[in-house]
Amino acid sequence: MPLCVVAIEQLQLHLPGLEGRGLVITGLSTEIEFLPSGRLAGRIEIERLEHIPSGERLQGLRLQCDELALEEAVRLRCGKGRFALADWRGQPLQGPFTLDHAPDRDSLTLKLGPVAYAGGRVRLELEYTAGRWRARVEGQHLAAQTLAALAAPWLPEGYRFGAGRLDLQAEAAGAAALLQRLVLDLQVGQVAFSNASGLAAGEALAGELSLSAQRTGNDYEGSFDLALDQGGLYLDPVYTDFAVQPLQASGQYHLIPDAGRVRVSGVELLQPDLLVATLEAELSPAADALLQQARVDIQRLELAGFFPTYAAPWLAGTAFSDLAARGRISGSLSLRDDRLESVDVVLNAVALEDPAQRLSLEGLAGNLAWGRDDRPRTLRIGWEGGSLYRLELGAAGFRLQSQGSQYRLLEPAEVEVLDGRLLIEEWELSDPGSGAMRWQIDAILTPVSMQRLTTALEWPPMQGQLSGVIPELRYAEGRVEVGGMLLVRVFDGAVRLRDLRLDQPLGLVPQLQADIEIDNIDLEQLTGTFAFGRIEGRLDGHIRKLWLQNWEPLAFDAALVTPADDTSRHRISQRAVDNLSRIGGGVGQALSQTFLGLFEEFPYDRLGIRCRLRNGICEMGGVAPAEQGYYLVRGTRLPPRINVIGYADTVDWPALVERLKAATAGGAPQIQ
Repeated sequence: MPLCVVAIEQLQLHLPGLEGRGLVITGLSTEIEFLPSGRLAGRIEIERLEHIPSGERLQGLRLQCDELALEEAVRLRCGKGRFALADWRGQPLQGPFTLDHAPDRDSLTLKLGPVAYAGGRVRLELEYTAGRWRARVEGQHLAAQTLAALAAPWLPEGYRFGAGRLDLQAEAAGAAALLQRLVLDLQVGQVAFSNASGLAAGEALAGELSLSAQRTGNDYEGSFDLALDQGGLYLDPVYTDFAVQPLQASGQYHLIPDAGRVRVSGVELLQPDLLVATLEAELSPAADALLQQARVDIQRLELAGFFPTYAAPWLAGTAFSDLAARGRISGSLSLRDDRLESVDVVLNAVALEDPAQRLSLEGLAGNLAWGRDDRPRTLRIGWEGGSLYRLELGAAGFRLQSQGSQYRLLEPAEVEVLDGRLLIEEWELSDPGSGAMRWQIDAILTPVSMQRLTTALEWPPMQGQLSGVIPELRYAEGRVEVGGMLLVRVFDGAVRLRDLRLDQPLGLVPQLQADIEIDNIDLEQLTGTFAFGRIEGRLDGHIRKLWLQNWEPLAFDAALVTPADDTSRHRISQRAVDNLSRIGGGVGQALSQTFLGLFEEFPYDRLGIRCRLRNGICEMGGVAPAEQGYYLVRGTRLPPRINVIGYADTVDWPALVERLKAATAGGAPQIQ
């Protein structure tokens, strides 16, 4: 019987579906071709492949192997193959691969790439043996936007990535769908992102991130190293330019997936010429408070770099938006539930400078301590010098106590103010930095030279001294008030302020209201200060219902008159007479043009001026009514007798101010 030989050139297999080991395969087609050379070639096509444990799905998979080998019917090897995937996460993939599969040993080795993906190239190596696997991935010049979409389930909700490229190298190992170990190196270039609210954004970010992870029980532990040296980061209201202030952060972390928490420890933070610090923290991304607790230990914080970037944005819109600072701070901060919990810092050679000259301090040193609990803490702070609204301040030191949001002075303190002293008997502060902030002070001002005071304030020079008592001066809800009467001693008399209220004292448009009583002022000291002309005698008066807005008068009722019981010498110079005439819009004779110009001064009985300011108009009056007009100066019965009479019942306030300036600036008077 002749021998019959059948040559098989090709085998094909078609299955509508296949299921096992967590895989579901739909539309499977295989083909093995026996080549004349004795080698094999193979092809596999799968319409859909789904990995049930991970939920991963592949669509339109095609594998072609031109060097296929079957060894002892238990080992499949492909030394040269190509794959194509119609759709994986929205993108098609294709490229070379090699495969070594030994079912008897339950092992698989797969190498893919290079594969074009996300605008760059990717390589993948996978080794699997008896349920355990190891993978290595390399990516070059990958689009950040595409990778962010891939990682969307692990990113905070609402974040979107735009431009930028990434290079990455990653090694991972695990069992089944469980990750056991990970080593990741990531290089970031020109990355941009933002969140839905626009309160967090990055632009042109560049840097490196190294991350390692090791599974311990149900948790993961590892380390990280982050460096950012280009681009900007905005976290409302702070913007950081890493090209100017690079950031380095490295430390360890402990991820607790079951609790949804991450603990970081031993984190070293470094921004050259700005910050050296360490951080311990616990975060819970799914909780209402992201930052569960944290502690920052500051070895060095340079205010010259820190203040404009991290502090100034919080002062925007306030009177100190342009405040500059220098010096160094060290200490610690603790936080809980996204709130500051305690502060304990040391100030070293700190200086504060307001370009508007409202505040400056030099040599500020000491410790600041605060805690949300009720434990009392002792503070010591002082400065070497400074100024407040251009008033020179000397060296001062304070011993304070903080308890919760309350602060108080533990012992009386002194502050040098020009050539006098502010003696502070009591001082209390509560809820600083909040809308509920309050403070109160009781103090005494010892005599200060009026000449030094007016020079510092750039006012016309005055003689004499200023002193006073400041009782229960308090601030609450944006308003400064005096509990009692504020007494100021000046020009050998007294000025008493009642019902003093100052709204928004450090705001852009402060408003002041007060009732002022003037008692027994020495006119010779007062007028000797200006080029107004000399007047001897005493002066009483009041400025009631005073209302200033941005330090400009809006309304008041004012009267300045000779006291009825004044027995002092009454004399007025020729120059003062002419200037009073100019202010009152009347005539006191142009003295230099009459025979009265032979006299340098004149006796008078009483003098006075009144003004009721409303809507920019001053309703004028004097010491007494005249037949026509009103007396600004009423002369004596004995010669040389002179009366100064005002005829203007109303005067435009800006015009009156200009007359006062002209009257006190010197030069020959001009009477119209």
